[in-house]
Amino acid sequence: MKFLELHNISKNYAGGQVLKSVSFAINGNERYGLIGPNGSGKTTILRIITGMEYADDGVLSVADQTRMAVVPQTPVFDPALSVLQVMMAKLHPYETALRNAEDALSEHSESPDEGLLNRRLAEYARARESFESVDGDNAPARALELLSQADLADRADIPAGKLSGGEQSILSLISQLMTVPNLLILDEPGNHLDYRALAWLEEFIRSFRGGVLMVSHNRYLLDRCAGTILELRNGEVKQFRGNYSAYRIQRLRKAASDEAAAQADAKKVQQITEMVERFARIAASRPDPSWGKRLRAAKSRLKQEQSRARTSESLASREISMQFASGEEKGDAAIRIVDYSRAFPSVQLFNRVNLEIPRGSRIALIGENGSGKTTLLNDLVEFGHWDHPHLRMVNSLKPGYVMQEPRFSSGARTLGDEVQSWGAVSKNQAVNLILPMGFSFSDFEKNLSSLSGGEKNRLQIARIMYEKPDIIIMDEPTNHLDIPAREALEDALSDFRGTLLVVSHDRYFLDKLVYGIAEISSGGIELFEGSFTEYFHHRGNTHGGNGRFKSSGNLKQRHRERNGSASDKVSDDRNTREGLRLEMRLEEEETRKKGIERLMEQALERGDHSRARSLGEKLEKVEKQINQLYEKYVSL
Repeated sequence: MKFLELHNISKNYAGGQVLKSVSFAINGNERYGLIGPNGSGKTTILRIITGMEYADDGVLSVADQTRMAVVPQTPVFDPALSVLQVMMAKLHPYETALRNAEDALSEHSESPDEGLLNRRLAEYARARESFESVDGDNAPARALELLSQADLADRADIPAGKLSGGEQSILSLISQLMTVPNLLILDEPGNHLDYRALAWLEEFIRSFRGGVLMVSHNRYLLDRCAGTILELRNGEVKQFRGNYSAYRIQRLRKAASDEAAAQADAKKVQQITEMVERFARIAASRPDPSWGKRLRAAKSRLKQEQSRARTSESLASREISMQFASGEEKGDAAIRIVDYSRAFPSVQLFNRVNLEIPRGSRIALIGENGSGKTTLLNDLVEFGHWDHPHLRMVNSLKPGYVMQEPRFSSGARTLGDEVQSWGAVSKNQAVNLILPMGFSFSDFEKNLSSLSGGEKNRLQIARIMYEKPDIIIMDEPTNHLDIPAREALEDALSDFRGTLLVVSHDRYFLDKLVYGIAEISSGGIELFEGSFTEYFHHRGNTHGGNGRFKSSGNLKQRHRERNGSASDKVSDDRNTREGLRLEMRLEEEETRKKGIERLMEQALERGDHSRARSLGEKLEKVEKQINQLYEKYVSL
């Protein structure tokens, strides 16, 4: 079934054309990921699909059978309503229509006007059919079942505004299921979710019976859930079959092919240009009119070749370029936490915690929302010193700190004021500091208050690059960044030689950068050596911790414990062991794939197209192996 189709959709605003001839369709039970740089028009596409805006040109076709549910970035519901009331509120329009139809029918049930009575009967039949289409009679039971699946059933009667940000996002999502949709439109569905909630979201999307279109910068979610990537760039949408990793491979191959073609065309143009110059010299020195004729023909050919010459979208010329430099740290330990305790009036966050982070380490600080991650980072930055009794840090340089909510100089009004407050920075130097971060010359005078979340984040990252710290501490550094900016940040941090301590819910980011997990739990910190995925397999996928959301494995395990026989459990144990083995194989192959992708990008940047093509062939083999492993894993 084709739920909807966009055909040659175009949209213009005062600043210019945002969409031009956009065409794609959402089919059956497929999952689509819509990606693109910030400001490229993704939200505009969603607004056109949902009827909040109209296209200037083109056609949007929506099938009569399509029941669409839209989940916005920020939950929209009355925080004073109870959690259960938020769920039931989705059916209020259907209940009201049915009640009004019942009242109207009752009022005219004894009317002598047979035509009027027939109209009221028809209205009631339509209202009743609509109510049944959303399973309205079973709504209370369905609401509680959905809440139970999200581990929110025990909180059904509390005000929705009392839930955490992640819990509100989950409530916003599952409440949409009350209308029994067959097409979900998700706008940044992973926002505010911790890694366990993201595991729940992943299973939810993959098991949803219908189509899914999601706008997301969460590459791990796109890898695990999307079967088609829709790339929006320069107002146009290109479609790539496969998940995000498959999309990257296709993009790299296309870039290699385009670059080779562009170079071949440029060489041809250069050859004809040289021929034109040679003919011009001959024609000027000889009176023979035939040389003038040859010169005109050569110029005409040059013009044709110049118009036909293909250009490439160079991977080297990124809009955002980052580079972190660091001096050499002193001592074996970069950070040493000794008997650290921290409490607020209503909660004890840490109780005599001890942790040592060696220099050059890349550590992710993991814990449930509200466990104290940001508090610890703030304390480290504010009080950390080698002579501090509890929070000891190398004295070589104050650490660079990327905050979840950026703070700027109190006296700064414009972006330029902020940059020049960092030190003895001239205007020219300040401009040169911000240009590689995706800002323009005109942005120098832009008010700080008008900056977007992504711009604020890029600005504070630019400050860290200027400060050249030995230790970089980051609290959700990928927040508000689009995928190109995230990849630029990852590349820069990959080359950083100092110590990295980061809090992030971005699994793709963590898997690429960190090798060590400091888990906050029950007021303590436990250090786990390995990648985030290894940690998640051993810990996140085997117990629910203190979190509200449990992974699918935990939900299935609880069901088996209630209903499974002894023989079932033996079989389940065997499947679990095989599943863990396949998961480890998958992670090994995916790590290989990411490494080959990096090498391929570097080859393209050097212009080594032969090497890039060779690496592309290796990528294809690794991707085939990954697909085979996934098929085995799914069949368990």
